[in-house]
Amino acid sequence: MDQSGFLHLIEIGQAIAEKIYERHRFFTQRLIDVGVDPDTAETETII
Repeated sequence: MDQSGFLHLIEIGQAIAEKIYERHRFFTQRLIDVGVDPDTAETETII
């Protein structure tokens, strides 16, 4: 983390973070597809 509070990841860390985010988006969308409010779906899929 730099002095501005930004997190800098090495290549493997970036790949892992992207994979986690992709899963989050996938499950959020599945919840929305079955009728869950988008704000609730976003909150409920936080890992």
